[in-house]
Amino acid sequence: MRVVGLLSGGKDSCYALMQCIAAGHKAVAVATLLPPPGVEESNSHMYQSVGVHHVWRIAKAMGGVPLFSRTIEGKSVNTSADYTKPLPDDEVEDLFHLLKSVKEGVEGGVDGVSVGAILSDYQRVRVENVCVRLGLVCLSYLWQREQQELLTEMLHCGVEAVLVKAAGAGLVPQQHCGLTLNQLQPTLLKLNSKFDLHVCGEGGEFETFTTDCPLFEKRINIVRHRLVEEPGDVGYLVLEELALLDKQGGDKTMEERVLEAGVPGPSQFVKDVLSLQFSEAPLPPDAGEVCSETPPVPEFLQQLFRRPATAPKPTVVVSSGGWWLATGYAGDCVDTVLKELTEDLKTQKLVLGEACEVRAFVQSLAKYAEFNVAYKLHFGHGPPVRACVQSCIPHECQLEILGFTKLDAEEMPSPRRVLHVQSVSHWAPANIGPYSQAVKVGPHVWLAGMIGLVGGTLDVVEGGAPVQTALALRHVDRVLSCITSSPSGGDALRQLLQVICYSKSVTAGREAGRALDAVRCPVLHLVVQRLPKDADIELHCAANVHATSSQVTTRQCVLHGLQVRLQCMRVTHADTLVATLDRVDGLARKEVKVEVLVQLVGVAVAELLAGGGQCSSHLLVLTLFYAQDKVLPAVAEETISALKNVNQQYESAANGSAEDLPIIGVSAIPVCAIGRDGRGIAAVVINTLAPPPAPSA
Repeated sequence: MRVVGLLSGGKDSCYALMQCIAAGHKAVAVATLLPPPGVEESNSHMYQSVGVHHVWRIAKAMGGVPLFSRTIEGKSVNTSADYTKPLPDDEVEDLFHLLKSVKEGVEGGVDGVSVGAILSDYQRVRVENVCVRLGLVCLSYLWQREQQELLTEMLHCGVEAVLVKAAGAGLVPQQHCGLTLNQLQPTLLKLNSKFDLHVCGEGGEFETFTTDCPLFEKRINIVRHRLVEEPGDVGYLVLEELALLDKQGGDKTMEERVLEAGVPGPSQFVKDVLSLQFSEAPLPPDAGEVCSETPPVPEFLQQLFRRPATAPKPTVVVSSGGWWLATGYAGDCVDTVLKELTEDLKTQKLVLGEACEVRAFVQSLAKYAEFNVAYKLHFGHGPPVRACVQSCIPHECQLEILGFTKLDAEEMPSPRRVLHVQSVSHWAPANIGPYSQAVKVGPHVWLAGMIGLVGGTLDVVEGGAPVQTALALRHVDRVLSCITSSPSGGDALRQLLQVICYSKSVTAGREAGRALDAVRCPVLHLVVQRLPKDADIELHCAANVHATSSQVTTRQCVLHGLQVRLQCMRVTHADTLVATLDRVDGLARKEVKVEVLVQLVGVAVAELLAGGGQCSSHLLVLTLFYAQDKVLPAVAEETISALKNVNQQYESAANGSAEDLPIIGVSAIPVCAIGRDGRGIAAVVINTLAPPPAPSA
């Protein structure tokens, strides 16, 4: 990829460009934004200003790389977390015009932009907005890096930088400005322990100017400077005279210098996963209580399931707590399907922009790019998460969409929060497409389908299903940690409520199970025809911040001579259940009847309701997966029709009972195989959604 480095003069922007080169990209230009003439410190929300007037010297030190610059004319007009609409007077638009001039002015063009953001969502969101508008890829290889590790790595790889601004947190301008990062590292570590100072200055504690690094053919010598002090232990250096000096290795190419400096490339950031050893995992034990009889199903459910089946049709169910579920929206064009859904939502005063999760099942991933083009027309800023797999469905696509609408006073903020990182980094895969990594509503969290991609390249990691699964789990952990502000390193995985592991084969699913044994929530293995990027596995997860202390209970029962395995996890107002119906040796395919599948749903619902706590403001999201080769098509079709009636008739049946019961939304999906051993006939997955607590204003 041909890359322009967005440089401020500081260590982060220079090291980010080094990371781009280590990832195989080519630096074809650098660009910078300058404060107005005569201004040394502008206190911009977006841009460093101290030392930036000398970025032209950095371009010279790099061997005369083309430099593009623009004077900042705008102000920090929109200082909110999001930046969705261009504002002519905002300083973000100066970046847009700068990068537009680079794109038009570099012979051969540019494909990506290197940025040095580490933690600032404020900066990341705005740079991504500009990149999307210009058709550029944002490369943010320092994003979410652990700062002590990152600082040590920078210094080890030959980054020399001088402190040019100090802004409190234990730093004293007279004492520390002018010192190198090598000299300051022990002090920064001490101040981190004492004052929680960010050792890379991400909290605005200090700024730097890079005097040497492997990007440079020559080093920069600060000949003369003066200190400007401001109230509150704040001060900065005015760099009055600089000179370029020859350096050893300056005759080598930039790529050679970066390589020799040992700058880690993308593969280095997954080596911990590649080095994992996976033991042969046994199939799930037959643990839990075994019942010889069919568990009791409430009378109102029995009456409901006995009702005559009618032709299934797309349905939207809405709970009084604000949750809504659209099921069965299928067709041969995703644009048409979403237009139909949009119109149906309007009749209930709902909008597609409130969607939290989309489960997309397609007939062929060969048309994935075409699917995305049409899909993204219907989702704007803050799109829902999405898991997309190729399965044996009768239409081009089938969508199951969960959403939440705010029911309280309009002045109150929506509890829906979105994590949509479009920058390529070593943190987790960028979602450059029209879907987010995570959506959080109150304590509930949905995550996009995760495959084992190397974050820095977006290629599937080598090593097969176990390694892909382990890397996908690491992505889940990091995304959960980011959106819930919880520690990563595995701790965030304790919030998982449910994992659906899609795999390309029974063998891949069994191997994936070797990496999933540490997961402490209900897990369901499903085999589908194909996954994005031809991955071996894809993990689709749901989580809840209150799940950390919950345990999974497992029990078994017998239904019409078949074994039912129930995995249940009870969390306050967020119970989840996975029920699998497994074949008994000798059972013929034709013996699986509609009554068996429908009663499996009844058993699963009864098991979940037995825990109590549900009410009419809650929504039960229920999905029946069935193995296509174990259920006759006619049986499957009749079962789907019967279950679709549940969407339409459940509420009246529940009203006839003595209990205050939740709303239920039902969908049915065919898959190739079910269970780690592939012996499953059908599976039921249920999630309980309670209204989120009211957010603070």
